Amino acid sequence: MKKTFEKLEKIRKGLLKPDEPSFVPGQKEKNGSVLMFFCVPSNSKGKKVFRQLTAPRDYFFAKAGGAIEGNCRVTTPDGRVFFSLSFRGDLDGWKKTIETAAVDQNIVLAYVSENELIISDKTSLSLEECVFEFN
Repeated sequence: MKKTFEKLEKIRKGLLKPDEPSFVPGQKEKNGSVLMFFCVPSNSKGKKVFRQLTAPRDYFFAKAGGAIEGNCRVTTPDGRVFFSLSFRGDLDGWKKTIETAAVDQNIVLAYVSENELIISDKTSLSLEECVFEFN
């Protein structure tokens, strides 16, 4: 267990505090919800991009549930900043809505798979290469 925490602290670039999660968001599946990350351009705000991804439009596919902006921010080695979002309810509908909006508006998405950040532009990074911040 100690090795797991040491590895996580290395990924998160610091010691864990008692009230912080003991994993990187997206590494563990939560019942009934999905976590993704969206890239926020340097000239924009996270809330604005979140609304662009989740606002009702002609191709809104989710029939139930909702999406919320998360409390995790990831900075990649090349300086891109990703904010977390999670959704629940109609998981397939929300995923399709967010992915369609992202393609339509040229917004880059990412998700965590084991120890990698998989980015929609076909980039894959080790979590240890990224900086994770929580608010």
